[in-house]
Amino acid sequence: MCRQTRRRAPPSLVLNLEAAIYQQCGVDSPPSSYEAAPRLVRRKPTSLSLNIAVEEQHKDAFATEQAARILDWLAIAGEDITLDKDAMKAMGITHIINCTRHCPNLFPDHSGQPVPTEGFHYLKLSLQDSIDQDITSALAPSFRMIEEARACGGCCLVHCSSGMSRSATITIAYLVQHRNMTLLDAMHLTKDRRRQTSPNPGFVSQLLDLEHVVHACHTLDLGKYCEDRFASTASWTPEVSSSSDDSSSSSSEFAAGSSGDETASPRRPRCSSNAVRSSRHCSFFADEEEDGDLAAPARRTA
Repeated sequence: MCRQTRRRAPPSLVLNLEAAIYQQCGVDSPPSSYEAAPRLVRRKPTSLSLNIAVEEQHKDAFATEQAARILDWLAIAGEDITLDKDAMKAMGITHIINCTRHCPNLFPDHSGQPVPTEGFHYLKLSLQDSIDQDITSALAPSFRMIEEARACGGCCLVHCSSGMSRSATITIAYLVQHRNMTLLDAMHLTKDRRRQTSPNPGFVSQLLDLEHVVHACHTLDLGKYCEDRFASTASWTPEVSSSSDDSSSSSSEFAAGSSGDETASPRRPRCSSNAVRSSRHCSFFADEEEDGDLAAPARRTA
């Protein structure tokens, strides 16, 4: 049985075929030898669908940065997301607190139902991001709006221009008043959910007044906050003083109440810190109190 052997094509024939291929590809000068012939690499066309998928992924990541959910029924955002009705509906937003003066209420609901079907229930506060802006009159209606959203199983979106100062202040005040959180804990939670949270020092000063009314203590050092309002919340903790006046008399005053100050409510144990300022009667919720003659807090000067 004879063995068949493979015969390789002569180099001249290979070069002729290579020359024909190069001519079809638009190359005028083919290589001079078979060994030196470069390999033709076919490039894969760019996938348009892949680019679209990557772009949509970036859009989704940006959308998550637009709004942050603090509680199941409370979210905070800047003004950008308020232009997108579908995005807010997808988040389950039913109520919107507009802290700005320039942003319009674009999608008001006219159904008259507790749970809006056509748009959203709005509350416009028209606050300025200024250290001289008084926020005390805006807290009570804001808290009612948030509680309405909670009662109907919806979610209240609090927004300003950047979701950093005004909306954060309303959100933190709600956590202090209605969730029984200290100011430092409320700041930590809000900042953890939305990194750019940073109320201006004037708002923080009023939040400290609110904390003293609710908890009879201060857990945040305003001086440290003014030094770096974008730092971590741990750096704002007040230094504990070693004064024995508060520690010796706090328990008895809490049990018996205070009879020396006619305007003050029964005193609770006060935090021993250099951030505690002089006590004064301050009503943040005058329209929620039974006594309607409570005086509003004095205006703060810069």
